[in-house]
Amino acid sequence: MKYRGVKKNQNSSFNLYSHLKWVACISVKGKTRHLLYTDDPEHAAREYDRWAKYYHGKKAKLNFPND
Repeated sequence: MKYRGVKKNQNSSFNLYSHLKWVACISVKGKTRHLLYTDDPEHAAREYDRWAKYYHGKKAKLNFPND
């Protein structure tokens, strides 16, 4: 299952969170903001939803619109 705003974390020597598998990201005013690094993609999707509501209000496209 693929969630909006959730992608696999890239392993890199510059990434302090490379041991965690998923990252929640949102784009605001043309800039990408990394919200959360986690091992649970659903947790990342819920964090994305929380910030999408904050930044985009009623226009936000959510993973869990009924929550």
